[in-house]
Amino acid sequence: MEKHQTFCDRIRPAVAIAAALLLPALRAHAQVQVPNCEIRAAEGGKLDNASTSEADLNAFQDGSRLVLGRKVFFADDTSVSGALLDLGNGASLFNVNVDNLHQGKGAVVRGVEAQFTPGPACVLAPIQCGGATVSVAKNKSQPLAPGTYGNVTLENGASLTLSAGVYNVCELRTGKHTSIAVSGPGQSTINVQGDVRLDNDSTFGPTGAANTPLVNVSGSVIHLSANDDVRAFITAPVARLGLGRHMSFTGAACVNELAGSRKVTINCAPDVVSTTTTTSSTSTSTSSSTSTTTATTTSSTSTSTGAPTTTTTTTEPPIQCCVPGSPMGAFTCLVETATQCSSAGGANLGPGTCDPDPCASTTTSPPTTTTTAPTTTTTEAPTTTTTTETIPPTTTTTEASTTTTTEESTTTTTTSTSTTTTTPSFAHLVTTNLVGTTACGGAGLSPGPSAPFGGAIFSDTACTTKLSDLGLACLDIGGGNAVTTPPGPVVDGASNIFDIAADQTTLLASAGTSQFNCTKGAGPGKHCISATNHGAACTTDSDCDVTVQGSCALDANCFFGPPLPIAAGGTSTCVINVIQMDGSGSVDLTTGASTVSLPLESRVHFTANSASPCPKCISGTCNAGPRAGMACTPVGSLLTTFDCPPNPAVLLAPFPVPLSLSTSSSSPGNSKTAADGNFCPGQTALGSPFGFSGAFGFGGQDAGHPLAECIKENGTPAGDLTDGNPHPSALGSVFCIPATHNAAIDGAADLPGPGGITLNVNAQATH
Repeated sequence: MEKHQTFCDRIRPAVAIAAALLLPALRAHAQVQVPNCEIRAAEGGKLDNASTSEADLNAFQDGSRLVLGRKVFFADDTSVSGALLDLGNGASLFNVNVDNLHQGKGAVVRGVEAQFTPGPACVLAPIQCGGATVSVAKNKSQPLAPGTYGNVTLENGASLTLSAGVYNVCELRTGKHTSIAVSGPGQSTINVQGDVRLDNDSTFGPTGAANTPLVNVSGSVIHLSANDDVRAFITAPVARLGLGRHMSFTGAACVNELAGSRKVTINCAPDVVSTTTTTSSTSTSTSSSTSTTTATTTSSTSTSTGAPTTTTTTTEPPIQCCVPGSPMGAFTCLVETATQCSSAGGANLGPGTCDPDPCASTTTSPPTTTTTAPTTTTTEAPTTTTTTETIPPTTTTTEASTTTTTEESTTTTTTSTSTTTTTPSFAHLVTTNLVGTTACGGAGLSPGPSAPFGGAIFSDTACTTKLSDLGLACLDIGGGNAVTTPPGPVVDGASNIFDIAADQTTLLASAGTSQFNCTKGAGPGKHCISATNHGAACTTDSDCDVTVQGSCALDANCFFGPPLPIAAGGTSTCVINVIQMDGSGSVDLTTGASTVSLPLESRVHFTANSASPCPKCISGTCNAGPRAGMACTPVGSLLTTFDCPPNPAVLLAPFPVPLSLSTSSSSPGNSKTAADGNFCPGQTALGSPFGFSGAFGFGGQDAGHPLAECIKENGTPAGDLTDGNPHPSALGSVFCIPATHNAAIDGAADLPGPGGITLNVNAQATH
């Protein structure tokens, strides 16, 4: 059965495929972008009891699932689409496109039931941010001009007025009873690299005659709270869109998942789709006269214009456009049409997705137009001479110029455009974790790991008498009495991106393409990460949970891999590693040698689930945690993902881990030696009460476990990276892990104590 026509298909003319996919303009232009009146959620989600919608709802991914609560109502001529659709008691829908429909008592479909057809994903170009932090104090008001900023925060009762234009921000958060007003004229664009969170009773949207703003979000969370009133066209391909109870959302969205609460109202925006129409009326008569000067033949043309009118409507394909992104001269890559790019003063780099960013080091001097009387201009460049028969000839020479001479005219117009593009050989270093050994070894390294190996521990400070190998891509932790917690594999499939400076050697923190591969530090905002007041803005632990030290934490901008499971029976934990300070380092592109520093904050969650220390994504559904039963996408062979976070109620504490990784086995960060076995602060021969001398279960307690005096993780350079291809490499690090202050975990892992890891990666230099 052919899919029926939706309400939005009938009330709006067809628009370009980019609008249908909610392709963001990432820049405000005269041409207003209006997507269909539709909420598109790739994996599906829910809309809870007594919610109403005059917009379509489309869970467009194969295998998607939508759950609509009791008495949910969709207006006439709307459509709900998804592979699996569950309707609560008394729900009332118009048209549905489904493979499987489950109807509760009294649930009805008033229109047509048709087969579900998966649709295309929404597209979002990388978003760059950085600059001044914007913070509006409690009950204060502030205007903001277009530009590139850091985090934008509004305290309770604050108001922010945005002038028309384009905004690039790192994160957007508000307190309760706040207002963000987007003024006109035209349509503004707000690009957010991280998350968006609006607290209760807040408003966001256009004022006066301004068009509905475009809101593009790279983060994983858009949280709109109870009683909010929001009007926007949202594009957030990896985000979970949360709609709080009793709130009103007007506009459209394309997200990964919808989480709608009770009594939510979804409305269509009042904007009208505009198309690009060019009207021309032309009648042409031409007379030609030819003379030859220095073997050059020219023709003069006279053109007159008459009345016939032709109307042409065209749709341009999207291209990559480098436009000025900040007053400091940085450039941003935007996916838009060539016309939009030209009107914005940008440089057209042809088709593409802006990933990787081709505008990392582009400078463009604006076009210059000069009108003069007939004259002769000479420069050092080769000359071009144009001569007509009727008037004295005009000779014009410019660099990259266009000269026009008309028989009955006395004016020559010369337009000169100079564009200089300076692109470093490479702009980014990308490392992607690979699987290492299949067996990291038992607790206390008994039995030892299987090959391939990433390092070893030794019984002498010369690092010559080996006690045990260490598995490649395995995490070994703890002191000499760590005989309960075995080493475990590192999550494969995760990536990290560093920017390469102009010197082609220095590595800098990168905004990456998402929170999950960037290398920027945390903050400046702070929010509660404990169960108490989870997600609320805070200044000290007393605002969150005083029993959890560090519960008021800097906001995570970037993560070092997905949640990391550490299996240890009843003391199993799930660790979320937040990049606490900007990453840095160096690289030799010809040899592939690199050293990087990534100061982490490890947030330890005491799950006590040895079978699944971290929630897993099994068959597209979270098996545990606060999102158990909800849709997810796994990362790597361990199947963990930020779609399935651990429960904040089991957070023990965050603690610092100064990770320094290197491809060089002789790097100071790749090894530690200690004649007394005390590699880290707090380790002693007797423990206090934990943190015994030694490493990984080798503490000199018996003949089978002599004292470890050397830990070494071996790195391997990637080789020549200048070909731009991925190359296998290994990055080693030996570091210290402080105590968690939980007796069970500190006892099982013998903390404080050392940690060791050698990442098995693919390294690639990209433009």
